[in-house]
Amino acid sequence: MYPIVLPIFATLLAIVVISRLVRAIGRVIGAVRVARASVPTLATIVGNQTESSSHTGFGNAPIFRPVLRYEMPSGLVIISPGARAMILPFIVGAAVPVRYHLSEPTLVEITYAPGSGTDAYGALGMAVFGTGFLLVYGCFAGHFLGILK
Repeated sequence: MYPIVLPIFATLLAIVVISRLVRAIGRVIGAVRVARASVPTLATIVGNQTESSSHTGFGNAPIFRPVLRYEMPSGLVIISPGARAMILPFIVGAAVPVRYHLSEPTLVEITYAPGSGTDAYGALGMAVFGTGFLLVYGCFAGHFLGILK
């Protein structure tokens, strides 16, 4: 009797791993685009902007977007919400490295924030690891079921 559970599990795992891989590649491409078209500086988190997370898969839990204050070389002070959002609030008063767009200085992205999870390259590494795991699991399951000999 051919157990149907293993192919279903392998298919679901493949869907999850492939979607994570596509998302990670998109984050890497986005990070490269931002790095090419932006200027690095140091910003201070002056607050948290609360938003609904119903579209992010966290149910009705609020998500938080940092409100950043930074100064351009011209002396102009910009206060703008950051692009990254988390389920935990950012630490107000913390100094974080950011990159802002020269053509539109209110478009700002935190390049690293303690406790903000993996960066784009970390996500890509996890997706590659997951793909490798899926291949090993698939070979094991195929051998166990007698498909691969």
